[in-house]
Amino acid sequence: DAGGRELLMRIARFAARKPNAKLIANIDHRTYLSMLPFLAALVGNSSSGIMEAASFKLPAVNIGIRQNGRERGRNVLDCAADQREIVEAIGTALSSSFRSSLDTLTNPYGDGHSAEKIAGILGGIELSESLLTKAPAPIHVDSAV
Repeated sequence: DAGGRELLMRIARFAARKPNAKLIANIDHRTYLSMLPFLAALVGNSSSGIMEAASFKLPAVNIGIRQNGRERGRNVLDCAADQREIVEAIGTALSSSFRSSLDTLTNPYGDGHSAEKIAGILGGIELSESLLTKAPAPIHVDSAV
């Protein structure tokens, strides 16, 4: 991403000043997902805040315009890449009232079981030869030529 290297350097400087902070630049997907239930909030501009965080009823502060146009759950708090707005959005995300408002949240991207649902639907369809073969396209002749 544009500006990603600069942002990583800023995060590294922040983490170096905080004794309980640790910067992990890359993590495998399974480990990442297994950590989400233990977070207070997800902050950044990643699609994970838009798509996966809702499954964990996890507040997500989405910074900037990178995720514009994507459907999002009510767990997502959008803000500009502005320090004041980011701090305000994090405050909202960490508030007990916002957190409890997510108790009934459903992920607009589904429940993670779409493959099984699709397989169930396809498995219930009786296939006949007429469904599996394609009729030839008709040939039209222009008599004016």
